[in-house]
Amino acid sequence: MVNDILDLLLGLAIISSAVLMLVLCLRLPLRHYFGANLAYQSWILLPLVLLAGIVAAVLPHKTVQQAALQLPAEQVATGAATALGLAPVIWPYAMLAIWLAGLLACLLWFALQQTWFMRSLGKLQAHENIYLAEYAHAGPAVAGLWRTKIIMPADFFERYDATEQELILRHEQIHQHRRDVSMNTLFALLQCLFWFNPLVHLAARCFRLDQELACDALVIRHHPAARRDYAQAMLKTQLNLQTSSLACHWQSHHPLKERIMHLSHNYPSRARRFSAYVMLACAATVSTYSAWANAPQLAAPQATTTAGQHELAGSFAVSTTIKIEGKTFSPKVVARSGDQAVVRITEAGAQWDFLMTVTAQQDAKSDDLALLEKIRKNSGKPVAADAALLSMVISKNGAVLAQPRLLVGLDQTARIQQEKPDHKGDFDISLIASIVK
Repeated sequence: MVNDILDLLLGLAIISSAVLMLVLCLRLPLRHYFGANLAYQSWILLPLVLLAGIVAAVLPHKTVQQAALQLPAEQVATGAATALGLAPVIWPYAMLAIWLAGLLACLLWFALQQTWFMRSLGKLQAHENIYLAEYAHAGPAVAGLWRTKIIMPADFFERYDATEQELILRHEQIHQHRRDVSMNTLFALLQCLFWFNPLVHLAARCFRLDQELACDALVIRHHPAARRDYAQAMLKTQLNLQTSSLACHWQSHHPLKERIMHLSHNYPSRARRFSAYVMLACAATVSTYSAWANAPQLAAPQATTTAGQHELAGSFAVSTTIKIEGKTFSPKVVARSGDQAVVRITEAGAQWDFLMTVTAQQDAKSDDLALLEKIRKNSGKPVAADAALLSMVISKNGAVLAQPRLLVGLDQTARIQQEKPDHKGDFDISLIASIVK
């Protein structure tokens, strides 16, 4: 389960990074040729791709067959044996703990940042459809996730003339109407989930700048003759040093010169906007399909079929995590000591067979005893009394890829991997053997 979470997190991080690089590369050309509004709307690719990746991981979209069944001994292939060491896998739990610590730290930081920002506004005083802050340096801003409020500085009516007041109010109403505070909150949550990815934090700054430029463009669209007044209003605004990633406010890291320069851009024609939306829809379709096709798939529900009396107490239960063809499967095998079982997986047009035999030391045969003696000599220590011998034959489409033999401690994790230059026969197996009680 832990490995599944880490695989999903890593897969989504890779997918989101690819989309973010695409948007970061396209945002400036889109803004130049099609306007700031479309450049801001191009960020919709990120949630669409992440949603496609999550759905693809949770809902399997390929037919997979898993079974554990007993095979007769004569079907077991023979060949050279490979002895592997016993290695309890602890790092996945450590990695998950580190990720959770970073997630909680980021959530706490954003919560504190929002709290400090709201305190910097002082006591809010309602005035018609806006709120006046206690201090002149606070605002303009839109804040509040559930009930958004348009907040203006204390000297709003003295600092700005009537035209400037109308333009600033229109800007904040656009934020409110588009629910930009919710969008900022969602992006902040992505920063928490992928706190280890610096590209996400860089993208967050660009996203909020595009958000402000898009609002500016819509204001100028409705007031084309007020460009100079709008620029004057920007210059009169005192930037609040206390910022919040969740609110929509005029921050110090929003380049004022860049915003003023973009006021001279004309709103794109309807034909140009239509062609831009067609291209954006195509990009969204390709991106979401790619995310769906390449998303890491969570382990399928365990399918266990036993033969005979394998559920009797004293049998071995082997829980496995098998990674092949970019997918993860978690079948469980239950078998008596010395009996043979196979996990069969059909994936991407290939049939994989994992034949395994777990043998208690007291049931060991001559070749098993020789392996135990070899392990004892190499380690210089006696073999643990509860350790069991595991023999496997791994094949793909009938061709044997590997025949590992190893000593596994009960209730401990062992791992078997194979990587080839062409990656056609790669596999990664983690397993835990226990006694059925």
